[in-house]
Parts: sequence; C-alpha cells; structure tokens
Amino acid sequence: MSKEVRALGFPLEHRHKLSCLRQELIDAFVENRYMMFIKFAAFHLQQLGAKKQKERESRNSQEKEIAKITDGKVTFSFV
Repeated sequence: MSKEVRALGFPLEHRHKLSCLRQELIDAFVENRYMMFIKFAAFHLQQLGAKKQKERESRNSQEKEIAKITDGKVTFSFV
C-alpha cells in the first residue's frame, strides 16, 4: 500500500476478525440453508405422499360402495 493510504489509517484493524472468519461463516450459512431446504422438501414430499394415499383410499372405498350397490352387475348409463 502506498504511504498516502497508510496515512489515512488503512488497512483497518478489526477486533472481531470477521474478515478472517468470512469463508467459515459463509460455509456454515450455506450448510444451514441446505439442511433447511432438505427438511422442507422432505416434509412436503411426505405431505404429498400422504395426500395421494388418502385419495387412493377414498377412491377404493368409493369403488367398493359402487360394487355393493350394483351387486357386481355391470350397469351402463347414457347421459
């Protein structure tokens, strides 16, 4: 650095040493966000699977009700 820049007080000394820890903080932040994303995605996949299972069970119960009503006979209806 030039003398003029040093005369202005640069480089600045920081007590917290954040500039030294920056990469570690970024890595920790990225890892945290990645884990949050994975948990969020897993939760929504479970919800989606539960919703599909519930729809499947509902459809099966409706088909069983229809089979009981028609006693296994095939009926046709024209609209």
